[in-house]
Amino acid sequence: MAIQSVRSTPEALLEAPICSHPIPDASGKLAVYTQRGYSFKSHSAFAQIRVREMDTPRSWAITDNPHANYPRWLSRSEKAHLAGGHGKWAQH
Repeated sequence: MAIQSVRSTPEALLEAPICSHPIPDASGKLAVYTQRGYSFKSHSAFAQIRVREMDTPRSWAITDNPHANYPRWLSRSEKAHLAGGHGKWAQH
C-alpha cells in the first residue's frame, strides 16, 4: 500500500463537517447526531440532525432547521425529540 501526501488548504479544513457524538437508541441499531459545516462556494453555513444505521454506512437527515438541536431518543422507541430554537420540544 502506497502512502500519498494530501495537501490540505485552510478552506478544505474549514469546510469539513463537524459531527457530535452519536446517541444510540435503545436497540443499538440507530444513532442520532448533529452535523454542521460551512461552504465557501455558496458562502453559507448548514446544520443538520442526522440518523445513522449502526451496522451499515447509511445515514439521512431528519431536519436541516438551524434552530433544532439536542437530539434525544424517547425511551425504548425509534422516535427522537429535538429541542427547538426557543427551548420547546418538537417530535420528528
